[in-house]
Amino acid sequence: FDEVVKQYDYDLKEKVQLSLWKNKYGSDRVFNFKSNDHLIELFFNIKGLRPIDKTEKGKPKVDDKFIELAAQRDTIAEKLHIYKKLNKLQSTYVEGILDRQVDGVIYTSMLQFGTTSGRFSSRDPNLQNLPRPREEDSGMHPIVLKYTNSIREGFVAPKNYVLVDADYSALEPRAFAHMSGDEGLRGVFHKGEDLYSRIAIDVFKLQDISADPNHENYLKKVYPEFRQKAKVFCLAVPYGAEASRISQEMKTSYQEADKIIKAYLGAYPNLKKYLAIVTGK
Repeated sequence: FDEVVKQYDYDLKEKVQLSLWKNKYGSDRVFNFKSNDHLIELFFNIKGLRPIDKTEKGKPKVDDKFIELAAQRDTIAEKLHIYKKLNKLQSTYVEGILDRQVDGVIYTSMLQFGTTSGRFSSRDPNLQNLPRPREEDSGMHPIVLKYTNSIREGFVAPKNYVLVDADYSALEPRAFAHMSGDEGLRGVFHKGEDLYSRIAIDVFKLQDISADPNHENYLKKVYPEFRQKAKVFCLAVPYGAEASRISQEMKTSYQEADKIIKAYLGAYPNLKKYLAIVTGK
C-alpha cells in the first residue's frame, strides 16, 4: 500500500484517518474520517453537499451509498471512497486471513451442509469469498483494481504441489439458456462466444462487431464500454431487476433503462416467455 500512501497521504499502517482542510476562516481543521460527526461537518456544513438519507435520530447519513454518489463530483469523497475500498481489502482479505495462518499455511474448514443450496461452503477463513480478478473495463479505480487483483497472488502452493481454482463457467446464463430454450442464448455457448459481447451486439444493434474473442473486431477491443453496459443488465434482468434498478446501476434515465430491458428481452424472445411464466407477469 506504499503507492496509496504516497498518492493520497493516507497512513494506512497506523490507520490514521486524518485530512487537513482549510475552512473559509483560514484556520486548519482536522477531520477524522472514521467519525460520522466529522464527515457530516465536512460534507454538509462546509462543502454544502445534500444528504440523500437520514438516520433514525434524524442525522444525515454518510454511508457507502452517499460516498459512492458524492465521489462522482467531489474530490474528497472520491478519495474517501477509494480509501474505504482499500481498507476493506486490507482488513478482510489480508489481515483477516493472515491472522489465521499457522506456520505460513492457511487452513480452512469446508462444510458440506453449510448452505441451503447444498453447495460446499468455506469458513475460518472463507476462501470462497476472495475478490475475483476484475478486468480493466470493470469501472474500478485503477489503484483499487490493482490491489483487488493482487489478493489471490498471495496464495502460493508448497513445493511439488499446485493450486486448483475450480468454478462453474457462466452457470446462471447457461441455466437461463437451457431453461428458456432460447436459441440465441444457446448459440453463445455452442459457438464459444463471449456472452456479454453477444448480448451487447444484439441489444445495441452494433454492426460489423464480433463476439468472438479471437476476431480482430472483437467488441471488448473495439467498444469495451458497450460490453460493460451489458454486464449490468445481463443477469440482473432475469433475476427480476426492473428499470429503476438498472437506471441506477447504469447511471442513466429510467426511460433509457426501460428501453434497454425491452431490447434485451426482444433479442431473446424465449427468455422473455420463460421469465413471464416464472414471474407470472
